[in-house]
Amino acid sequence: MSWHRSSRHIALGGLLLVFAAGCTPQQPFFFHEDGDLSHYLDKATEIEFPDVENASLDEVMGAKAPLTLENPDPSEIWELTLEEAIKLALHNSKVIRQLPQVDPRSLSAMPDALLRSPEAATTVYDPALVEANPRFGVAAALAAFDAQFNSSVFWEKNDTPRNSTDSIVSVSVFEQDSGTFQAELSKTAATGGTWSLRHNVAYEYNNNPSFIRGFPSDWNVNLEAEFRQPLLQRNGVQFNRIAGPGAIPGFNNGVMIARTNTDISLTEFEGNVRNMVFDVEKAYWTLYLRYHTLEALREGRDEALETWRDVHAEFVVGKGQATDEAQAKHQYFEFRAQVQEAQSQLYSAENNLRYLMGLAPSDDRLIRPADEPTTAKIGFDWYEVLSEALVRDVNLRREKWRIKQRELELIAAKNYLLPRLDSVGRYRWRGLGDDLIDPTRQPAPFDNAYQSLTGGDFQEWQLGLELSIPLGFRKELAGVRYAELNLHKERALLQDMEL
Repeated sequence: MSWHRSSRHIALGGLLLVFAAGCTPQQPFFFHEDGDLSHYLDKATEIEFPDVENASLDEVMGAKAPLTLENPDPSEIWELTLEEAIKLALHNSKVIRQLPQVDPRSLSAMPDALLRSPEAATTVYDPALVEANPRFGVAAALAAFDAQFNSSVFWEKNDTPRNSTDSIVSVSVFEQDSGTFQAELSKTAATGGTWSLRHNVAYEYNNNPSFIRGFPSDWNVNLEAEFRQPLLQRNGVQFNRIAGPGAIPGFNNGVMIARTNTDISLTEFEGNVRNMVFDVEKAYWTLYLRYHTLEALREGRDEALETWRDVHAEFVVGKGQATDEAQAKHQYFEFRAQVQEAQSQLYSAENNLRYLMGLAPSDDRLIRPADEPTTAKIGFDWYEVLSEALVRDVNLRREKWRIKQRELELIAAKNYLLPRLDSVGRYRWRGLGDDLIDPTRQPAPFDNAYQSLTGGDFQEWQLGLELSIPLGFRKELAGVRYAELNLHKERALLQDMEL
């Protein structure tokens, strides 16, 4: 008793020391270090560059110096049609480019949105990424119905001393060698049921007395087929294609939901391509406007120069006033400044068109629109335009896909209001033997495990029902309400979008 009391005192003292040490701030210990880490500061804050092998575009590496007011002379004028501009933009746009929204009267802003947030950019890979998503894509949803093969094998050695003095009934040291092997092929059906075919092999040797075991070692084998089929909740092809096997209320990842996500992604991509084509056309005609604005200002500058020369000549011979000469001079220089500003705006507009077309900022060529805008009068029928917009608008079509997705989610949510009633069945063939396979031995009871199995003398079966009912269905009712609210929300959004 004194030893037990001393042990308790020692343990209590050790705990007090541990708690005291844990509550006391400790200075980090470094081998052969004084704790001063100031010499690591430069290393910790050093800027590093990733080693990435990525080939740059020829348009990047071969870009020439841009055209400016000091370098205004290109080596070639590129007469470009609108059709060619759109074709080049679509051909070179793995990333959907966008121009910033700015006041058309000001200089065009730099299209730096891609540099600031590249993760928000739209690319041609986006629809395929949605479909190939390993968690929520179509292939991932279909994979839930793939057949699965599982297998395991384990060997074990036990050497256990026992507190026993009766050597006749029980040995003092229990020695055992055991091994287990299992192979299973299972598949989830579209109706929600699971089907399995399983083979089990178990080996055991132990040193128990012979009157307890017929022979020291034995092989126990069985082959069983099993099924589980939901009859109410989770039953049916429609539910499992919407929610997927193993779904819970509020989370659906069936193949129909995954495919709808792909369709939504396609409409988003289509809308972004439409916007890019619109930006190309707008940039094309903006460049056309810059050319005509520059030409008009040049004519005004030249006329202002002639006026200044005439007024200056009259002032020199004494026929004019100094104020008239100063006003004519001021008007000329004002026109010249406007010409330089228009020239800069032309270069900026040309650069924006190049960016949308996926070309180098400058290649010693200056793009000039070759097409003229259509001046013919076009009349549209109001009712035809309205009906076509309601059908073909990509934003409305995307919202309709979202409504379809919400309708599917509501169908799945209502299924959870049913009780969980599953039918379960199993059939098993058993075999036991001193050897697993030994064709040389004479047929005898339990000499050969597989011979005993295939003889069909030992068969078992099980058939039954399992019922589970949550009293109140609180979570399930909340899931239905949530799905209904989402559906009403999307329908209200569609109505206002149509408005």
